Amino acid sequence: MARIPGHYLIARFGMKKTRGDAPAKPKLWTKDYIVLCAVNVLFSYGFSMMMPLLALYIVACGGDSKDVGITSAGFTMAAILMRFVSPLILDKMNRKLLLALCTAISAGISLGYTFTDTVAGILLYRILMGFAFGIVSALCTTLAADILPDLRRGEGIGYFGMGNTLMSALSPVAALYLAEHTGYPAAFVTACVGQLLCTVAVGFFRPPREVIAPRPQKHAKAPPFVSRVFDKALLLHMILLVLFGLYRSSELNFLPLLAVEKGIKNFPVFYFCQTGVSFLTRMVIGSLYDRKGAAYVMIPGGVMALIGIYLFSISNSLDVLLLAGAFNGMMLGAVQPGLQAWAIDCVAPERRSIASAAYFSYYDIGLGIGAFIMGYMARGNGYSLIYTLALIPAALFLAVFLIGFFGLKMGRPRGAHSFR
Repeated sequence: MARIPGHYLIARFGMKKTRGDAPAKPKLWTKDYIVLCAVNVLFSYGFSMMMPLLALYIVACGGDSKDVGITSAGFTMAAILMRFVSPLILDKMNRKLLLALCTAISAGISLGYTFTDTVAGILLYRILMGFAFGIVSALCTTLAADILPDLRRGEGIGYFGMGNTLMSALSPVAALYLAEHTGYPAAFVTACVGQLLCTVAVGFFRPPREVIAPRPQKHAKAPPFVSRVFDKALLLHMILLVLFGLYRSSELNFLPLLAVEKGIKNFPVFYFCQTGVSFLTRMVIGSLYDRKGAAYVMIPGGVMALIGIYLFSISNSLDVLLLAGAFNGMMLGAVQPGLQAWAIDCVAPERRSIASAAYFSYYDIGLGIGAFIMGYMARGNGYSLIYTLALIPAALFLAVFLIGFFGLKMGRPRGAHSFR
């Protein structure tokens, strides 16, 4: 069997030549990757505080479930709009400067909640937060994909997302504790501080210039707008992401209100349970994706989604809620990093920003539609109904993946990751 020359391995995969010309495993935990993970953790800390906090704050300010849904939908639409144009912005600006600017703006908006006690004011600030979040979330994922080695991208994206997973447990508990014991302003100020620290951390991110520099156009004539914000290779991913967002909207926006309605005490423990399971799942799912492909990740994740949402719909005690969190955590640990890495692998390297933006945009479309519909459905009907309704997108998610991937053979990746 012919040997692969060491110089080819170095040129193609960034590997070092080892004894017998066997390829060394490319390095994952570089300084810039660690710094970018820290940026992601700090931003997620401040952002994740808002998810359960604002639902309760809106009700405290005289709103109801409809207002919660409209506010969430406003945030989502703003984020989607920004993500559709983010690939254009990312190619024209220094990405490090843009990241610092948007995290600083987000910090200012978090502080702004302390100056309003009306539903209209909360909606305005939430829409502004959506614009900043739309850029930061897509930009962080794109930068991570650019600095990760090809053969470990699935693993790297999985570890990168652990920051979001960890903060989705700690931040809601911290936010609810501060709101109960010191008031809502203290929680908003704490979120602001976390995002200011995020801005400081961006200063330590120093990758090669080509990673953060503006990307010059390769064509004399600019390509059509549609081709710069859409890639037909991501069609299956887009459908799945909308369904995934519809499913998750129930838990992200209405869980605290469900717990209050059912009289479930100590429900913030749910976030620890869900996140702990998700964290453990992510530790193995990235390498499984790299070795086996998307089917080995998405199918189990879809099954866990169905079980989890059914348990949410019948939750009337903390024990059942924690069991639902465990299944939901397994789903999140599989589906979120799997969908991200899969989308990035299906496009050309120069279109990774489009893949990152598409991941968040279509996911957020589902979140926004779900929040709007479920907010109206809950009025006068109780919050258990929306979890029963969420069984529909959960079932469709699994069915669409099976039909699209195996029946229509959509979503085949480029480059190093092949499905076996």
